[in-house]
Amino acid sequence: MKKQNPFIALKNRNFLIYWLGLGISQSGTWMQNIAQPWLALIITNDPLLVGFVSAAQFVPIMLFSLFSGALIDKIKDKKRILYLTQGGQCLVSLIFALSVFFDFASYALVLSLAFAMGVFNSLDSPTRHAFIYELVHDRAILQNAVALNAMAVSVSRIVGPSLAGLVMASFGIGACFLANTISFVAIFCSLFLVHLKAPEKINEQKQNVLSAVKSALIYIKKRDILLTPLLILLIFATLIPNYSVSISALVRFELGGSDSDFGYLMAWIGVGALMGALGSAFMSRVSLKVIYFGPFVCAFWLFCVGLAPSIFWAGVGLIFTGFSFIMSLNAINACLQLFSRAEFRGRVMSVYSLFFLGSTPLGAWFAGYLASEFGSRQGLFICSILTVILLILLFALKYIFSNKKG
Repeated sequence: MKKQNPFIALKNRNFLIYWLGLGISQSGTWMQNIAQPWLALIITNDPLLVGFVSAAQFVPIMLFSLFSGALIDKIKDKKRILYLTQGGQCLVSLIFALSVFFDFASYALVLSLAFAMGVFNSLDSPTRHAFIYELVHDRAILQNAVALNAMAVSVSRIVGPSLAGLVMASFGIGACFLANTISFVAIFCSLFLVHLKAPEKINEQKQNVLSAVKSALIYIKKRDILLTPLLILLIFATLIPNYSVSISALVRFELGGSDSDFGYLMAWIGVGALMGALGSAFMSRVSLKVIYFGPFVCAFWLFCVGLAPSIFWAGVGLIFTGFSFIMSLNAINACLQLFSRAEFRGRVMSVYSLFFLGSTPLGAWFAGYLASEFGSRQGLFICSILTVILLILLFALKYIFSNKKG
C-alpha cells in the first residue's frame, strides 16, 4: 500500500490548532475516565455496579445520537455546538471534583453525573467527527486527519492514565477531576482560534427530525460500503473496549493491583493505540482488509489479556489490543466520512457514535455481569470468543445475501 507523510494534515492551520487543543483536553478527560470507575468501585466494591456507572454515561448516546445527527446536519456552525457540549462537560467535571473534596460523593451522585456527561457527549461526539472534514476540506488528507485525531486521543490515553495514577496516589481522586476541569481551557482556546471556510453547499430538503433520521438509515442500508463497516463496529465496540469494568476488576480481584496499577494498564492501552494511530497515518487510503480482519486480531489479544499472570503481561496484551482496536476504528471512521455525501455526513457519523459509544451500556453491563458472576478472566474470554463468533456470522450472512442478489 502506498505510504504518505504521516503528519501531512498538520500543515493545515485549523487542524493543527484544533489537534493541539484536543490532545491537552483529552488528557484531562482520560484522568477523569480513570478516576470515575475507581471512585465507583471504592464506594460500592462491586464491579457490576461499576458497570452500571459506565452504562449510565453512554445510555444518552444510545438514546439521542441519531437525533443529534439530524441536528448537526441542519446547523452549519458546528463550533457553537462544540462550545455548548464542551462547556457542559466542564461543569460536570467540576461538580465531580467538588463532591470528592467536600466529601459528599455517593453512588447515586456518581451515577447521575455520569448520565449528565453522556447527555452532552451524545451531541459532542458526532459533531467532533463531522467537524474534522470541515477543518481540512480536502478528501486527499482526510484519512490522515482522522488518524492524527486518533493519535491525539491515543497520546492523551497514555498521558492521562499515567498522570491519574500519580495524582491519585499523591493528591487523591478529586485532583483528577479538577485537572480535567482545567484542561477544558485548551479546547475552548483552540475553537476560538479556528477560522473555518464557508460551509459546503448541499442539496437540503426540509424534513422533520424523524424523517431526517429515517432517510439517513435508508441511505446507509443501500450502501454496503457504509453498512458493513458499521455492523462490524457494532459487534467489536460492544464487546471489546469495556476496560473500565473488565480491567479494573482484573487488577483489583485477580492480579492484586492498586489504583496506580489500573492507571498504568490503561496507559499501556494508550501506547498500543498510539502505535495503531501512527500506522493509520502512514496509509494513503482506506484499507478494507483492516476493517474486516482487524477486529479478529483485537479479540485474540483481549483473550491473551485474560491469560496474563501479572500486571506486566496484562500490559503487553493490552498494547496489542489497543493497537489493533485503533487501526480498525480509524479505518472505519475514514471510510464512513469519505463515502458519505455531505448532506448525510452528520447523520452517518451519529450512527458511528451510536454504535461505537452507544453500545457501551450493553457492553459495560455485560462485562460487569460476567466479571461479577464468573470472574474477570472468564469475562474477558467470553467477550473475545463471542466477538469472533458474531463477526463470522455477519460475514456468512453477507455472503449468503450477496449470492441471492446475484
